[in-house]
Amino acid sequence: MKIFDILKSYQGIVATIGVAIPGYSFFTDYAPPLFPNISIITSAICIWVLVLVANSEKPITPSTKKPIIYIGLSFLLLIVYLIMLRECTLPNSAGDGRWQIGFGRWEPGLTDPAIAMLKNGDCQDSEGMLFCSRYEEVSIEKIWKKWSVYAAGISMLFLFLFSSLLWTSAWGALAKKQLSKKQFSKKQPI
Repeated sequence: MKIFDILKSYQGIVATIGVAIPGYSFFTDYAPPLFPNISIITSAICIWVLVLVANSEKPITPSTKKPIIYIGLSFLLLIVYLIMLRECTLPNSAGDGRWQIGFGRWEPGLTDPAIAMLKNGDCQDSEGMLFCSRYEEVSIEKIWKKWSVYAAGISMLFLFLFSSLLWTSAWGALAKKQLSKKQFSKKQPI
């Protein structure tokens, strides 16, 4: 089974979305700010996964349950990623990207001065706390503990990567199954 045969089906085309969207996100504010190049790497890995699925000799199981579960899980991971993008990043002062921050107003991830700002009522949200600290990238270290920033960033990287991988592999498997059904029906004499 060749990759081009799989790409002719609608499932194969939908599988390529798992390749295209991470690549596109590199040019937008949706890439994880801790390591934006993960979007290009994710696209390359998704291409590799799609080729592996297409060329695998493993027989296709009659059930579509597993790919459907993977698609649902990829949606769930994407939703969690988008929530974390909103809560764990902020637009930078130049307006051309995002800064990675910690886990919002979660106290264990905040520094003592940031906790004091929250308790005094000076600044009530992440952007407000950064604004109170002169809205500079170096202010992030004054508000969020370093481990919190890296933990949020690495979590976002994994969510971004695995949501695309699950999407691509599940739709690729569905496309391969559909193609094998068509080939099997052609071989059956009438």
